[in-house]
Order: sequence, then structure tokens, then C-alpha cells
Amino acid sequence: MTRRLRAQDGFAVPIAIWMLLLGLLFGGLAMSQALLGLHKANASWSSTRAHAAAEAGARMAVYAINTLGLNGASVTHLPSTLNWTQCAAKADASAPIATVSISVGKTWCDPVAIDLGGGATATYSLSSVINCNPELGYNPLPALLSLGTIQDCLKRKIVATGTVDGVTRRVYEEARASATANVVGALGINLIGGVTVQLARPVPGTLRECPPKGATTTDPSLGC
Repeated sequence: MTRRLRAQDGFAVPIAIWMLLLGLLFGGLAMSQALLGLHKANASWSSTRAHAAAEAGARMAVYAINTLGLNGASVTHLPSTLNWTQCAAKADASAPIATVSISVGKTWCDPVAIDLGGGATATYSLSSVINCNPELGYNPLPALLSLGTIQDCLKRKIVATGTVDGVTRRVYEEARASATANVVGALGINLIGGVTVQLARPVPGTLRECPPKGATTTDPSLGC
């Protein structure tokens, strides 16, 4: 009996080693699956936050239109030989948002960056109000402006991008304001004596997701 037990002593160590290796193998597989699941969960969470950041950027764009009076400033300078428009722009720490004018032919304002905190950032771009009022100053000019006059110019396209942990999402939305004008006759020509502009509001149903690629500096809304 003692000889038989001694003969079996050589099997115990290899079996223990194989069991240990199998345990390590299955443990490693379980760990890798857990890490993969965690990575996917983090990526999904970052994507969700990036989309929320993009939507926040779009809302900040509408806020900038109204608080800076961009639509009113643009409309009251039309028509002119330049037909320039007003845009929001980053200034400095004491005045993070300011207004700038852009030249004729440029159909989009430069993007404005926003730090939303918590590692989330956003940028938004507004379409400009340029060269869309060729009929202003010519007879007849209605007292209640409709599509094709100032009111059509008060539609702004918005493209906003949100970024969190390297994940980027892009959204498109439109904002529109209505306006009325006091028409003044001068030398047989109807001219605008004053404009009343309502607040710009997001247009329901226009908010949509954009693919991450397709945009250009001249038209950020490409692909949306």
C-alpha cells in the first residue's frame, strides 16, 4: 500500500498545476469580458453625455441670438452695400461672449466654444444673415413681413458639437424669430423706419443627429 501511494505522488503536482492554469485561464477570460463590458459601458455613457453636450450647445446658440440681439442688429443694418451680419464670438474671460460682424459672402459664423464642465465641451455654429433681403427698400414693402423678406432671414441654422472623453456627437437645429416693420414712405419708395423682432425660438421637429463627418468650414451642416 505504501509503495502504491508513493507511486501516485508524482501525479498530484502536475494535476494541481493544470488546475491552477485552468483557473487562471478562466479567470483571465472572465476579467477580459468584464473589462470589455466596462469599456462599452463607458463608451456608451460618454456618447450619451456628448449628445447632451451637443444639445446644450444648440440651446446656448439660441440664447446667444437673443441675449446679444444678433437678429435685430443684423436686420437693422440691412439693406446695405455690404449686407453684413452679426455673429456671436468668444472674447475674453471677463466677456466670454461678444458680437462680431462677418463679411459678405460668408454664410456661417465662426464656431463658438463652450466649456460645460465635468470634462464636457461643446461648440456651436450659426448660419449668418447675409444677402437675403435684396428686395428691401423697393416698392412695395409690406408692413407685416412674410417669408421672402426679413422674416425669412430670421431663420438661423445651428450645428452644435459635443465632446466627452474623445467621443463626439453632432446635432442640427433651426431657430426662427418673427418680425414686424414700420414702413416709411420717402420719395415714393417704402423704407423701413423701425423693426420689432420677437425672440428666436427653436423650431419644433428640426433637432436631429448629424453624422460625425461631412461638415466643412464653409458649411457645417453638410450631412445633417
